[in-house]
Amino acid sequence: MPAGRYALFLIPGEGEWTVIFNKVAEQWGAYKYDAASDALRVKVKPATHDMVETLEYAAAADRVEMRWEKVAVGFAVKA
Repeated sequence: MPAGRYALFLIPGEGEWTVIFNKVAEQWGAYKYDAASDALRVKVKPATHDMVETLEYAAAADRVEMRWEKVAVGFAVKA
């Protein structure tokens, strides 16, 4: 995927989540989300995590992870 600005969406599932990078970066929520503008969709497996009461995103040089309650969903980032 080319470097740039993207909107990030997550679709939770029982054993698999979908991470969506959408080309319309300046969206507020998913009110005008259009799948035709998706740059990339990735299927990921959720993992258990220590309890987190407030949604948080943790970013490192090679990984981004969303954590909420006892679930963590992450994906690798490569330059």
